[in-house]
Amino acid sequence: MPGKKKTKLQGLTALGAKLKELRLAANISQMKLAELLGLNPTHGYKYILRLEKGLVPNPTLRTITGYLKACNAGWQDIADILAQIDLTPSPEPKAKTQPLLVAPYQPGAKASLQDRTGIQIGIEKSRISKEKFWQLVQKAIDHAYLELRPLNLSPNHRRAVLTFIRSVCLTIINSQPENLNTRLERLINLWVNQGLDKNLLVRLQNSCLKIFAAEETVSTLLHRQ
Repeated sequence: MPGKKKTKLQGLTALGAKLKELRLAANISQMKLAELLGLNPTHGYKYILRLEKGLVPNPTLRTITGYLKACNAGWQDIADILAQIDLTPSPEPKAKTQPLLVAPYQPGAKASLQDRTGIQIGIEKSRISKEKFWQLVQKAIDHAYLELRPLNLSPNHRRAVLTFIRSVCLTIINSQPENLNTRLERLINLWVNQGLDKNLLVRLQNSCLKIFAAEETVSTLLHRQ
């Protein structure tokens, strides 16, 4: 029985280029990296080559994590790149449906990446220090622990969620207000494709937005219907 087609990731060229940059900085050959990932070096280097060219359609979290670890790097080194990755539905014979921006909410909730006031956030980069930024990230992570505590998530999923939060925070400060929502949608879709719950991701994302919106260094634009 054929398996269900996965949604194909699009826009992986930037990720591949960044991974290659990290590998070269670590002075590791493609064959050596393949060996570190548990692949046969003789043929595995071809997979690394395709990955670095953005030709692997659905690289797994395990593969990327192993790649980063082998290069003495971490998810924070590619967090800004993750927001650029887009998702396009795989071709299906059935009629296309409009992709959901967020997971279904309980009755009465609004299915939108913005909160009810429609806040879009842009940070004045010249006024927020790196130290302050990571303080806000830690605040978002602390809040996430409260969300995750009652959930039965595996250690890998918990780590993935925390990486998602860092990615959201980096996306907030690296985006213009007019394209922030689009980049956050892509980010959420990326992590949903890796098996994380969409409702949870949206809640954590909105928490990050509120934390950054509360700072004096953040300008908010209200768009009322």
